Amino acid sequence: MQTQEVLDRCLKACVLEHRPDDSTDTHWIDAGDGGFLLLVGKEHITLDIIQSLDTAIAKDTRNWTEGTGIGLRYAIHTDRIKVWSANYGKKYTGHALNNCARLLSGMNEEQKGQVVCSGAFFDAIGAFGNATVIPDRLHDVVDKHGITHRVYNIQRNPGFGVVVLEREIHPDPTER
Repeated sequence: MQTQEVLDRCLKACVLEHRPDDSTDTHWIDAGDGGFLLLVGKEHITLDIIQSLDTAIAKDTRNWTEGTGIGLRYAIHTDRIKVWSANYGKKYTGHALNNCARLLSGMNEEQKGQVVCSGAFFDAIGAFGNATVIPDRLHDVVDKHGITHRVYNIQRNPGFGVVVLEREIHPDPTER
C-alpha cells in the first residue's frame, strides 16, 4: 500500500508540474504492481515527466530500507486510444495500451529504471528536434499478430534510464 501511495502522490505532482492545464487529458490505469499513464498529445513532455517522477520517488523513498525502493520500468508509445465512461467506470481501448503492454513484456525485468519506447514515439520526439536522449536500438518485438515493432532504449544523462545490455542491442549494426 505504501508503494502505491508514494507512486500516486509523486505521479500527480509530476504531471501537474509539466501539464498544469491538461489534467482532463491525463488518465491513470492501475494495474496493481504498475499501471499505464495516458497523456493525450504533447509527446515531448512525457520524457520530462519520467525524469521528474524518478527524482521524486528517489527523494520520497530515500529513508526506506535498502532493497525496498520502488523499481520502475517505462514503456512509451504514441498511438490512438479511446476513453469512455461505462457501467463500471472508465474504459480504455486502443493500440496505445496494447503496444505498451507488448513493449513491457519484452523488457528485462532486472533492468530497473529502464525506459524503452516504440519506433512511433521515437519518431515523434525526433520531429521536435529532441536531442536530449541517448537512443539504442533494441531487438524488435513481434506481437501475436506477427507484426514487428521497433524498440529503443532511451536515456538522459543525467536524468533517467539505464545503459542497455549488449545482448539486448539490435543485431544489425545498420539498424542501431
